Amino acid sequence: MQLSLVMLMVMAGAIGHTSAASNGTLNHPINGWYRFQEYTVSDAGSSSGDAECAVYTTPLCYAGICETSEFADPTVDIFVKRI
Repeated sequence: MQLSLVMLMVMAGAIGHTSAASNGTLNHPINGWYRFQEYTVSDAGSSSGDAECAVYTTPLCYAGICETSEFADPTVDIFVKRI
């Protein structure tokens, strides 16, 4: 149950950023939405495949919040799934 809530929050944030990006306010790429199984691991057999997944690339730090180390990758890839 908690994992579902966390996934919902991550998806909502990513979709919000994606919506803002389409308005030109952010420029963080999403690799497109692809068909994916609704349940990644399921005891009930195969799922209907009605979900979609994508990888969203976002900055590790934002200006005024923190600074990325010169040795660190300045972006983070986030896997998102929408049902």
